[in-house]
Amino acid sequence: MATDFHKGILGIKYNSLNLPYELLIKNTEVSGKVYYTYSASGAKLKTKHMKAQNLGYTPVTGTAGDTNLDVAKTTDYVGNKVYEDGMLKRVLVDGGYIEGGVYHYYLNDHLGNNRMTVNQNGVKTQWNHYYPFGMAFADKYDNGTNQPYKYNGKELDPMYGLNLYDYSARYMDAAIGRFTTVDPLAEKYYSISPYAYVGNNPIIRTDPTGMDWVHRVVDGVDEYYYDRDVRSQDDVISKYGEKGGVTHVASGTSYTKYNKDGSISSQYTFFNDGSGNNEYGAVVDAAGNLMADDQIIYGKDFTIFGTSDNSVNAETLHKNYFNTSYTGPNNPKTYGNKELGVKPVDSYQYLPRNLSEYPAMLHDLRYDAKGAKGPYDAIFEKKTIGADIKLAIGSAGVMMHPSVPAKDRARAAAVAAAFDVISVWKFVMAIW
Repeated sequence: MATDFHKGILGIKYNSLNLPYELLIKNTEVSGKVYYTYSASGAKLKTKHMKAQNLGYTPVTGTAGDTNLDVAKTTDYVGNKVYEDGMLKRVLVDGGYIEGGVYHYYLNDHLGNNRMTVNQNGVKTQWNHYYPFGMAFADKYDNGTNQPYKYNGKELDPMYGLNLYDYSARYMDAAIGRFTTVDPLAEKYYSISPYAYVGNNPIIRTDPTGMDWVHRVVDGVDEYYYDRDVRSQDDVISKYGEKGGVTHVASGTSYTKYNKDGSISSQYTFFNDGSGNNEYGAVVDAAGNLMADDQIIYGKDFTIFGTSDNSVNAETLHKNYFNTSYTGPNNPKTYGNKELGVKPVDSYQYLPRNLSEYPAMLHDLRYDAKGAKGPYDAIFEKKTIGADIKLAIGSAGVMMHPSVPAKDRARAAAVAAAFDVISVWKFVMAIW
């Protein structure tokens, strides 16, 4: 969105993240502008509202005309602390906030909408009722200030008549049920408007960030798994790096596959457990059925992993030689549970997409049956020579199969060559 004459928005300038950094506005209430400042990852750091004393003044882009404007309000966001005009206004905590030394708690509905705010003395300070897309049809506050976190728990900016919700990745106009910018993942949902909010179904879905699962693409396959260390894209960048290829998937986000005629072929919605430990996620299909948390869902070009303690932790996949999961010493592990004293163990739950990995997977199972582990046993343990020979033969078969992709045949050829040498070496040791 570049302009909105209904609200008097004359122009909007966007940064490289497609987030607005300057907004010009002139309506019956005010003539002024709003500046937004963000971190490199897109987290909002500051908002500055400016206005002209004369309503006849028309704001212009850039700072040249700012001498005609007065600063009406500044808001700084420092972690979970919010400062207004340089003074601490409130401290955001799970389930509420602290303002003036007094705790305030939210009462939410099933979508995370803040319907009522109650202070630590049990006094109701705010009531909110919403139309489906978030516009208020009843809003009352008493015994305190009008706190701005409302629909989906998102911050509403009502100043100058903007009435836009901040969804981190985008801003949403509840009056029309649309975001003001294109969905960053629009190419994955070509049959839905890139401006649509939750696929036009706000009764059962939310879009917490406008984008605590994570997503990556491996060999053309979309992988979704639950990372217990991650709660935001900032956490993802801190853990995997900016170029790690991993993206935060907020609770309530849906992954949808479409048929050629635009109808939905499959759909899964991801949720976190909402606990302080952030241990378990959940997946719900298009019919509202809760998927088993210890199973992996395989699609033609997607994989959704389980979240239970005995499920394979997908973070440990693709860590072996040639970016495989089973060819090498770094086998996949289960999540385990540190709090319960359950240690992660080797897992063979994941069925690889690459044919070259199956001989290696069977090889590891044969090693386990012999009690052999680690690189030392792979080279010097004579009782595993049978497993090594079978791995070399199996990999050679994959290498020569014409339907196997070239990249996978190359992997199989390297494994076959390596274990040919290891098998001969062990045979020589056995007869020495």
